[in-house]
Amino acid sequence: MPQPETVKVWDLFVRISHWSLVVGVVAAFFTAERWPETHETIGYAIGAIIVLRLIWGFVGPQHARFSDFVRGPSAVRSYMVSLLALRGRRYVGHSPAGGAMVVLLLVLITVVVSTGIVSEQQREAAASQSVTATHPNEIPAARDANGEKENETLVGEIHEAAANLLLVFIPLHLLGVLLASVVHRENLVAAMFTGRKRAKSASADSKTKAL
Repeated sequence: MPQPETVKVWDLFVRISHWSLVVGVVAAFFTAERWPETHETIGYAIGAIIVLRLIWGFVGPQHARFSDFVRGPSAVRSYMVSLLALRGRRYVGHSPAGGAMVVLLLVLITVVVSTGIVSEQQREAAASQSVTATHPNEIPAARDANGEKENETLVGEIHEAAANLLLVFIPLHLLGVLLASVVHRENLVAAMFTGRKRAKSASADSKTKAL
């Protein structure tokens, strides 16, 4: 039986950045409590990947661009309804729901990284002020340190909340990938490794076309 024709969908950078973020996020969770310095280094690396991916979303090839897969709420809702009914139009690139999840995860990771950087900077500033505020004449500096501590707590809470949201949406992303793989009869995880997917054809995709 001849193998179905495939086409190149995900370029090398998209694949590398995707799996680098997977490894980075997992490593960040495991190092958060025990190895704070390593955790911080990983956070900066993740931030750099996010910046590059955002740029690539505007200048990269067709299926890497946000314009190719970012769609409105009605399109996302319609696709989700049809997918949950075990049918739905197959997209060579990201589906509307997949595109929405990509944007959501990028935003969440950006919030986690940025608040982590700010929180660390505030901790360093507060520690520096607490060391210098040892003379009675430096009480205002001590008060400033207390103010920094309050801000640090707020930013830290946002950092933790966004990280916890990642723990919610990452499994949802995996479930969506699994469901779409079953409905459209193709291995989407493997496609993110090889960069190739089944070529779009009327005969192959008509069985999963929505509405």
